[in-house]
Amino acid sequence: MPHTDPADRDPVTPAPGGAPHPTGLRVNTLGPVRAWLGDRELDLGPPLRRAVFVVLAMAMGRPVSVHELIEALWADAAPATAEGSVHTYLSGLRNSLEPDPKRRRNSTWLTSTGTAYQLCLHAEALDADCLRRHHANARKLTLRGDLSSAVAELDCALRLWSGTPFSGVPGPFAEAERTRLTELMLTIAEDLAQALLDLGRTHATLVAELTTLTKDYPFRERLHGLLMRVLCRLGRQADALAIFHNLSEDLATELGTLPVAELQRLYERILANDPELGATGDGTEQTAPTPQPAVHPPAQLPHDINGFTGRTGELAMVRSMLADPRRAGERLLPRDNVVLIEGTAGVGKTALAVHIAHQLADRFPDGQLYLDLRGFDPHDPPVSAKDALEHLLRGLGQDRQSIPIDTAELRQRYHHRLTGQRLLILLDNAAAAEQIEQLVTESPTCLFLVTSRNNIGERLAYRHTRRIGLDVLDPTEAITLLTGLIGADRVADDQYAARSITRLCGRLPLALRLAAAHVIGNPMLGLPDLLEQFTEQARLDVLATEDDGAATARSVFSWSYHALRPATATMFRLLGLHPTTSFSAAAATALTGLPDAAARTCLLELVGGHLVEVIGEDRYRCHDLLHVYAAELATEHDSDTDRARAHGRLLDFYIDRTDGAGTMLNPLRTRVDLGGRHTRYEVREFTDYAAARQWSETELGNLAAAVRRAFELGDHTRTWQLTAVMFDVLYAGRHWAEWTSTYQLGITAAERLGDLRAASRLRTGLGFAYIDLRRFEAATECWRTAYQWSIAESDPQTQATCLQGLGMVYTYTGRFAEALATSHEALEIFQERHDQWSIAWLLNNIGVVHKITGEFAEASHYLGRALRLCESYDHPACKGFSLINLGAVNLQLGRYEDARLLLVRAVEHCSRAGMPLSEAQALLHLGKVVEQTSGPSAAREYWQRSWAIFQDLGDVGSSLAMECRKLLDEA
Repeated sequence: MPHTDPADRDPVTPAPGGAPHPTGLRVNTLGPVRAWLGDRELDLGPPLRRAVFVVLAMAMGRPVSVHELIEALWADAAPATAEGSVHTYLSGLRNSLEPDPKRRRNSTWLTSTGTAYQLCLHAEALDADCLRRHHANARKLTLRGDLSSAVAELDCALRLWSGTPFSGVPGPFAEAERTRLTELMLTIAEDLAQALLDLGRTHATLVAELTTLTKDYPFRERLHGLLMRVLCRLGRQADALAIFHNLSEDLATELGTLPVAELQRLYERILANDPELGATGDGTEQTAPTPQPAVHPPAQLPHDINGFTGRTGELAMVRSMLADPRRAGERLLPRDNVVLIEGTAGVGKTALAVHIAHQLADRFPDGQLYLDLRGFDPHDPPVSAKDALEHLLRGLGQDRQSIPIDTAELRQRYHHRLTGQRLLILLDNAAAAEQIEQLVTESPTCLFLVTSRNNIGERLAYRHTRRIGLDVLDPTEAITLLTGLIGADRVADDQYAARSITRLCGRLPLALRLAAAHVIGNPMLGLPDLLEQFTEQARLDVLATEDDGAATARSVFSWSYHALRPATATMFRLLGLHPTTSFSAAAATALTGLPDAAARTCLLELVGGHLVEVIGEDRYRCHDLLHVYAAELATEHDSDTDRARAHGRLLDFYIDRTDGAGTMLNPLRTRVDLGGRHTRYEVREFTDYAAARQWSETELGNLAAAVRRAFELGDHTRTWQLTAVMFDVLYAGRHWAEWTSTYQLGITAAERLGDLRAASRLRTGLGFAYIDLRRFEAATECWRTAYQWSIAESDPQTQATCLQGLGMVYTYTGRFAEALATSHEALEIFQERHDQWSIAWLLNNIGVVHKITGEFAEASHYLGRALRLCESYDHPACKGFSLINLGAVNLQLGRYEDARLLLVRAVEHCSRAGMPLSEAQALLHLGKVVEQTSGPSAAREYWQRSWAIFQDLGDVGSSLAMECRKLLDEA
């Protein structure tokens, strides 16, 4: 990046970090650690003394205890003499800071208070803090659209960099700070490159600097993407493609992964000579349009099957349905826009639909959606129309909190989002016509692919449907598929064996792939040998019901199963006990009880044998027929005790992992007492909020299914425990259907155990779901029942939570005096218990009541307290709501500058936290502030941004959106 070479800097004078007093203390940590008092550079001494100094410096004036210093230098490996050594280092630092012994006693540079030590250092005199502040300013400027000023801030930040942070300083504290600051530097470099791209300032120097960084950090994919974009801007598409190829090879070789989807889409755009990439070809700067927020079309299709064979007639028929895009205008499909693929189990319906979708994906640039409707899940009911609509809307980028609750309104919102969009939507495993009728529309630019084992076409009321009845492969196609899988030479060696094997596999693609997997994995095994291994016993199911695809496949399943090693066979059987067909490697490990390395070896063997497939990083899926077959084997070969233990291990794993995710999502919320339960599995430390949220969203279906399975098995203790730890997962995503269903099971399970404490605390959690759903009577019933128990059993935590919830009900129903009374009562209890999370929410709720009743001074007081408390930790939702509400109150009070600053922060925070509806609300209020200070024309920009978000969310009918539209029209 510009001006990052340490050689460009003065070797004596520290990098500027504000304007400290010329005789003050200044410290550099972004390279070799150095310090100055005025013009005198300090001798910081040997490495461990330097380590003590940097801990004190990074505290920026906060007292640091001797215990903290010992932890920072040695962690758990502190020697017996650690405390004495620390005092020696501190004495040496005092001597360096104040060489004159006469003045040393009264020196204010390094002072002590009891067992704590404090370095007199202002934040602006520490280069690491200056780096952070420059970056924060740049983010704010970028949000406001002032990219030139943002570039200046980022450039100032990178000028502070002078090498490896804390170079030569030992200890765990220095190592952790080195990692953190290096990550921050890379982020700043990436942000600077992005800003320069958005401004059109691309040049050879930028290429050189990005090239150096990508070599130093070979797996940092955002850097590679930025370099590719800069190269394209300079007309060097071939070099950009080479960057992608090299990265792909490195990732596959070293990590066994592919580049992220965004990078793959960029690669495809370069191949297609996308004009929006803006190549100038002359290496000059070009003027770019005002940058717009990046919108990434959904790309949810499962992986296409390698070596897809046959079905040429079906593929041609679907292609013929699409109009020529050069002549069709807005109409992509001449008439029918639903393709319904029907056929028996294992015949390849999903494989065909996925293959068609991938073949046609480029015709649908607004994205591709996928939804498994679970029409034939042996354990769980099919996905309801309401849940399906919610899933599809989320796939289209709809914020969970802005998704309607009513099914009719959901369908209206969904149809609105599809209008004018070129989308391909794959609805897999439909059980009945009713499941899909609300999900298909007459939009001429959307194509719907639907698969079903049942004959639902005749019962489907939707007119514009093209039906494909899928049969087994014909003999020629079956031989072609087998040839493509194992090679032409092996098939040519014995065509009789090849034809016999395809016949014994019922010409089902799934069965043929399983059979071929054994030949591929055994180079010495020929087709005649494979044919011999089809014993008479393995063919009994086929002979009994030759028209049953599942039975035909079962014969090959049996043969594949018996070829497994014992440990792998056990894993396969136990995977049949998993409540869904998709799972993580960690869940499979927990289910089997194997060591991690052994479990992964078994998974690789199952993947190699096509008994499970890889669907993502560390995630796998078992075909539903194979899942049912595995469960049958488990019932046959594993004892009731062994199966119960496997279920217990899996549930323990999900309880522990979910509790860990919940702690990251909401670290200050009081955790539910799980009855003395101890963690049985090592819980991966989620690195941040986003990682915990991603895991939660990915695993939500498995967690809900695990609750249902535990309840069905009568494991009521684990049922309520897993339900309890799901609160933060459900709350973060507003998963109302899963929230209400799991909590109802959890409450029933606790009551059957006679555990009224657990049942009452779960009722408080269910009440918050009902309040979101505006089911006030149900919420009130939950909280009043739990409150009565909490009074009888002297449980203040549950008592206060119930009062908090009832206060929300009173607020929503206009009973403001009661809302304030109950909220204040709850607040007193939470303050006694030091429950910071609940205190912050209650302060915000009380402030909102005063805001509604026009008591703006009181509202400002309580909302300000809530915000200050939120600043001590980072709970995204509470912090965002506090900023917006406090900004709105200041607007009402005429404190326009205070309101503006608060709402600018709210916009930035909500954008970063992924809260688009709140961001739109903040922009709406910010526009009102600007209208008061600069007039309607200046406010129009903010209202336009707000309206764009409302449109993107499909929320144009809400009162806030309508207010925004009205203000825009009048501006």
